[in-house]
Amino acid sequence: MATERETRFEIIQPGISISSKYSTNGTLGLIVFDNTNNKPCILSNWHVLAKNSFLPRTSFRVGRPIFQPGKLFQGKRNTNIIAKLTRHDRHTDSAIAEIVSRDFILNQYESNVTITTARIPQEGDIVEKSGTRTGVTRGKIVDVNGHRVKIKPIEEGNPNNQEISDGGDSGCLWYDPNTMEGLVLHNSGETDNNPNSEFAKGYSLIAVMERLNFSLTENN
Repeated sequence: MATERETRFEIIQPGISISSKYSTNGTLGLIVFDNTNNKPCILSNWHVLAKNSFLPRTSFRVGRPIFQPGKLFQGKRNTNIIAKLTRHDRHTDSAIAEIVSRDFILNQYESNVTITTARIPQEGDIVEKSGTRTGVTRGKIVDVNGHRVKIKPIEEGNPNNQEISDGGDSGCLWYDPNTMEGLVLHNSGETDNNPNSEFAKGYSLIAVMERLNFSLTENN
């Protein structure tokens, strides 16, 4: 049974289900603005918006339709096309797609946070995300290696067996819940049942912005 995040939204926003027709289901991470034409786009992972699951090493061409909700939740119908693939970058597992239908709002589903600025993530940062599968969760950045970032549960050893992310959260955005600055584009986690092994991984939002040439606010 689909959760509310996995249903059709007449007004789209970060934190809800999206996918292309032949890629995995994931999460709309942010509404962003293409620096080449100032048009609004959705941001998520390359493997959510651009990966061809039938030919895993290849990417879809520009213009490929993106659906909301994702394909597992009846999102393949023409009436559910919300965007067309614009640009993608496999090195940071990121992609943007220009919004072609439906209105949008910028705030994250459930947490209501609006992200309009970004900064470089640092070890020790407490971060929060709004993902399709596990909802709003928090973690702590434990490792920053170039553009790659690792996040673990805040409590040492994860005594409450918290799942900070799971399949379907791909493409969500980790942000600072106090300053509302965007930090990390989430792209993966783990499947180990050991609570101490729980982690999430992603790429610095600053690096993603540079590679895909977009802004978090409209350019006047």
